[in-house]
Amino acid sequence: MITALLLCTGWAVQVHAEGRARGAITYASPQQALAALRAQPSISERQENDWIVLYDPAGPVFWSVTTPANGWHPSIVRRELVAEDGQVAMQMSVKCGVSTPDCDALAQSFQASNERLRQRADVQTQAAQSLAAEDASDEPTAAEIGENARIREAIFSGEAGGLKLADYPVAKVYRGPAAALDMSTREARMFKTRMSAALKDGKVEFAGEYTVAGWGCGTSCFSQTFISLRTGKPLPQSLGGELGPNIVRIDPHSALVVAEGSEYDSNYDRTGHYAYFYVLEGHTLKLLRKVAVPEALGED
Repeated sequence: MITALLLCTGWAVQVHAEGRARGAITYASPQQALAALRAQPSISERQENDWIVLYDPAGPVFWSVTTPANGWHPSIVRRELVAEDGQVAMQMSVKCGVSTPDCDALAQSFQASNERLRQRADVQTQAAQSLAAEDASDEPTAAEIGENARIREAIFSGEAGGLKLADYPVAKVYRGPAAALDMSTREARMFKTRMSAALKDGKVEFAGEYTVAGWGCGTSCFSQTFISLRTGKPLPQSLGGELGPNIVRIDPHSALVVAEGSEYDSNYDRTGHYAYFYVLEGHTLKLLRKVAVPEALGED
C-alpha cells in the first residue's frame, strides 16, 4: 500500500508517506541533494532521460532528481522500500518546484512505477527462497533467443498478412523550415526544451512532416510524442509513459506507427504483452490492431 499526504513547504509542495517523517526531503534544491548524495560512496548514480537517479542500497532508497531540461524542474523524489506487517511497502516523498496541478501530475506519474517496484521486490523475495533449492538455470538458450527474435520481427514487419508501414504511404515529405513550437498545450509548456530541440533538429521521422520528441516521466519511464515540423503543433496523444506502449518503428513516408507494451489490471498484474498498430488520421492516432507478441529474450 502507498499512502501519501500533500503538504506545502515554502518553495514547493511535498508529498510524503503518512507516519514516516524520517522519509521527508530536507534538501533545499536539486543541486544540494545531488551534492550531498554524491558524497556518499555507497550510492550509485545513472541518468534516465531528464532525471538523475541515485540508488542507496542501505534503504533501499531510490532518489530521482530533475535536470534543468525536465518539465518538473526543480523537483526531487525520494522512494524507499520498507517492510510493514510482513509485506513490502513503498514510502514516497516529493519536493516539487512547479505549480500545484503539475506537482499532482508528477506524484501520479510515479504511482504505477512505485507499485511495480514494490511487487517486484515482493516477487524477488519469494523467488529467492524458491530458487535456493533449484540448480536449473532459467536463462534462455541461443536457439530460443533467435526464434524469439524471428517471431517478433515477423509481427512488427507485418509478415504473413500483418500491417506494414508501406501499406499506409503519405503523399509527400515536408522539406521546408521547421516552425516554432506551438505553446498552446500543457505538454508543450512543460517540455518546451525537449520539443523545441526536436524541431530544431528538423528531422522528419513520421507521416511526412512529424519529428519525435521524448522526455522522462519518472524512473524507467519515457514519453514520446510527434510534433509537426510544418506547423509546430504536437499531436494530442503521447506514447510510452509508465504503462503505455513504446514506439518500435516509424518511417517518414508512412502514417503507420508500430508500438509495443504490456497491459495491466487494476492490481497492476500484467494481463498480456502486445504489438500495437496505429495510423494517423488527421491529428489523431487511431488504433487499428493489437497483436499478442512475446517479450524480447536475452535483453536486460
